[in-house]
Amino acid sequence: MSLLRKGTITRRGGLPTPKLLDSYDVTPPNTESKLLYLFPNLGSFASRGQAITTGASAKKLTSIKFWLKKIGSPVATLIAQVYASTGTVGTNAKPTGNALAESGSIDASSCLTGGGFIEFIFTGGQRLPLPALTDICIVVLYKSITTIDIDNHIRVGSNSGAPATHGGNACYYGDSGWAASSYDTLFYLYGV
Repeated sequence: MSLLRKGTITRRGGLPTPKLLDSYDVTPPNTESKLLYLFPNLGSFASRGQAITTGASAKKLTSIKFWLKKIGSPVATLIAQVYASTGTVGTNAKPTGNALAESGSIDASSCLTGGGFIEFIFTGGQRLPLPALTDICIVVLYKSITTIDIDNHIRVGSNSGAPATHGGNACYYGDSGWAASSYDTLFYLYGV
């Protein structure tokens, strides 16, 4: 049974139904970036994500989906994190400071060999308030690694140029720390 309270649809138990807050989904991606290292090891393959500006209304984060593809048989767990952003979203924005929120972990074996969106859920105190019109960075990375190498790893989908672009920009953890990219990472952001 659903109830309407102050314009918000709620599920049984009074929990609001998450709504799509932002996304970039042009599948299949024309670029796949490898995740090969445990964050925060310096290297261009430790984390990938997207810098965005939140919507006109304040919300609370519930989940993020990233397009991920399994190569070989990686043994690892993955998480999503949210960071404050520095720079200009859409040009050179990148994460700064410590993570503001961290999702529950996902086993790398649950990713598909053909690629697809994997959802990372934020619960309890990790359900970060998202103030209106605020720049943030959402990223995916390994929480733990047992077997990750060039033949066994996860790839993150992104697009460069056409057919469409997002108003933000991709970001990654590189040889000198966080950096920005002109690509756009495929994602969905949900909140209440």
